Amino acid sequence: MKNLGYDPDSENFKYQDKYSNKGLWGKLKNNFSKVSTNTIEKVLTMYYAFRDEETPTWAKTVIAGALGYFIFPIDAVPDIIPALGYTDDISILIAAIAALGFNIKDKHKNKAQEVISNWYANLKN
Repeated sequence: MKNLGYDPDSENFKYQDKYSNKGLWGKLKNNFSKVSTNTIEKVLTMYYAFRDEETPTWAKTVIAGALGYFIFPIDAVPDIIPALGYTDDISILIAAIAALGFNIKDKHKNKAQEVISNWYANLKN
């Protein structure tokens, strides 16, 4: 991952190096039926904010840490635990979105919703 000016020793960003586009899309593809639509929407919204050139570096650092935590299977509550595995991931995503504030824009949310709608439409076909 491109260096975003973070402190790799910081507890807040220890999962940042786990983020990658390949890892994110693989996690979503392999766990689509296990993760709520709300969680997928939060992940994709942050992904599109991360890809936006207007998003400041500090916000991209927060996003990379949150998405890295989501991707990494061994965290506070391992993702393989039924019904509980993603509760910690959701908490991290919600905290990150709250910290990002106005850096999460409608265009990021709209793109996330569009992708999810397309996925569901393809499942029906």
